[in-house]
Amino acid sequence: MKQPKHFEKVVSASGPSYLFVKRLNPKHGTFPSFKERFKVKLAATTDVEASIESGRIAAELEHLQLVNRKDSRKLLLAIKDMNRAAKTWVEYFGKLNLDEIKQLNGKRTKEAVDVGNALSHVIGEVIDFYREDRQSMGMDGLTHTTWLTPLGDHLVSFLREGETAETLSDAVPLYLKQTGRDHLPETAKAVKDTKRTVDLFVSIAGDRPINLITRTDVERYIQRRLEQVKTTSVSRELGTLRAVWHKAALVWSINQKSPFSEQPISALGTDAIERKTPSLEETRALLNALEARHQRNPASYVTSLLAIAALTGMRLGEAWGLQLKDWDIDSALFGCSILTIRANEKRGTLKNANSARPFPVLPELAVWLHRYFECSHAKNSNSASAATLSAMKLLGFDFGNHSLRHGFRERLKEANAPIDVVEELQGWSSQRMSAHYGTRDSSITKIKFIRAVYRELIPEKRGGNVLSLRRT
Repeated sequence: MKQPKHFEKVVSASGPSYLFVKRLNPKHGTFPSFKERFKVKLAATTDVEASIESGRIAAELEHLQLVNRKDSRKLLLAIKDMNRAAKTWVEYFGKLNLDEIKQLNGKRTKEAVDVGNALSHVIGEVIDFYREDRQSMGMDGLTHTTWLTPLGDHLVSFLREGETAETLSDAVPLYLKQTGRDHLPETAKAVKDTKRTVDLFVSIAGDRPINLITRTDVERYIQRRLEQVKTTSVSRELGTLRAVWHKAALVWSINQKSPFSEQPISALGTDAIERKTPSLEETRALLNALEARHQRNPASYVTSLLAIAALTGMRLGEAWGLQLKDWDIDSALFGCSILTIRANEKRGTLKNANSARPFPVLPELAVWLHRYFECSHAKNSNSASAATLSAMKLLGFDFGNHSLRHGFRERLKEANAPIDVVEELQGWSSQRMSAHYGTRDSSITKIKFIRAVYRELIPEKRGGNVLSLRRT
């Protein structure tokens, strides 16, 4: 649909100039200094720029009218909506420079007095517009009560403070920019975790301006979260919230102590449950049970995903996010192919930079990789985690899917693998050796210890349990 045109072009000897023109319908909402025909000069120098700029202004004016209409009907307004409306009104109708007001606040120069008088005049107009009066007869006679509407009160506070009232959710894009993460996609773990944590806080304490968040708000958040997750999880969430608040306070010049600082969490860490590490016999039993489960239901990705986790020690999210292109089947390096655990479009980023690593694929693992890539998978790693945990319990095992990672580490230790080999295979080291993967020393060493682990886990080869490593 064609967008309405809200600008006029004026051509003169010095070149074209543009004027934004829009007729405002008072039925859609009025505000102080409201004029039905609104005009303002644009900064645009071309038709395209004028179209974009005028479209933005039109959208802001429509939002300003909408918020004022809701306020007049006594409908609930969000702080973010009132902030946006206040900024629009000040820019186009209040004719005030908030930065200048803030800089001159407390000074007694002529410039400061003039700005203060102008501010007082504008605040007076705002109060007159949003003021509501009521007269009532009481025991002491006629009483007169005056108050402001929520939007009027917000706009007066906005003007007096001389600064914007950005909320905690407004601070998220700023935090991502300040920490160099604004280039990451929405699916990236760093972005998702930050937004999720801020959304959790907003759902409990409300999306308040960051300078109005109190320690009581944070304490309420802590208590609510402790009813749902463990103390260490709450501590991590507070660390994220503290960092977001701190970055925003620096940029927005908010000079006050963070309400997230030095917040105690009772019995921190004492409620953590230590994950069980499956023994060699338990891991053998699991692999046998998974083979039987696959024979009953070969279309289930859950079976293959658990087997891959048991045979590699991958995090479940790493295993779930594998793609066929990550497996170089044709490499046949020292008798095995190579699986590269890396970021891709399915899983986004890995847990950390050290998680990217190659992994030798021996025939025992190749079987399950082929089976996994032939199945349909869960839409996300959380669904996969829930499904695999449920399958483990139904098979009669009392440990979770992440325990398989610890189990593989123990199997490598039992095979006397050096610590650097263990760390590289599990993605814990600095990956200095992985840069040279493919050389005889690093490859043969890793293959040697993985083969030793598999000999213990799968002591006898079953018929049909080794597939061709060549692509068909």
